Amino acid sequence: MTMFLTDNRYGTGASGATLPEECFMAAAYAARWIDRGCRPADIVPDRQGFAYDRPEQRDALIEVLRGDEPHMLVPDLHIDRDVTSLVLCTDTFALYVRRAGGYIYVDAWLWAEGYGDGDIGCPVCHGAGSAQSDRPGVLGMEACGCTV
Repeated sequence: MTMFLTDNRYGTGASGATLPEECFMAAAYAARWIDRGCRPADIVPDRQGFAYDRPEQRDALIEVLRGDEPHMLVPDLHIDRDVTSLVLCTDTFALYVRRAGGYIYVDAWLWAEGYGDGDIGCPVCHGAGSAQSDRPGVLGMEACGCTV
């Protein structure tokens, strides 16, 4: 079983992503994984943390992380070193990574209710609190699973 633990000693923003304002996120995850150059990336229990208001929000984010298994996906992707890259984005979830110095720096979050549904759309694509797509090295709408 993959270990995603609650350990708030590791703060968000390590991937270099500009995180949306707190009001746009239900829960956030940050970590420094060991980049072995192949799958899986090693998740280090004391180098990760969650930010959340309610435990059920954290638990929902943990379930997405376990289900999508980004630690299996990321090592196989061609991601330039020292470049913040959007790896996954849906109407409920976003994941950014940066490879540097033998590590993969990770930021992931669940969007707060009201974002990604209806005509509002994903904030990564549609700009509600986030302006990621105009940053060098960050994939824009083509990497997003947003259907709006």
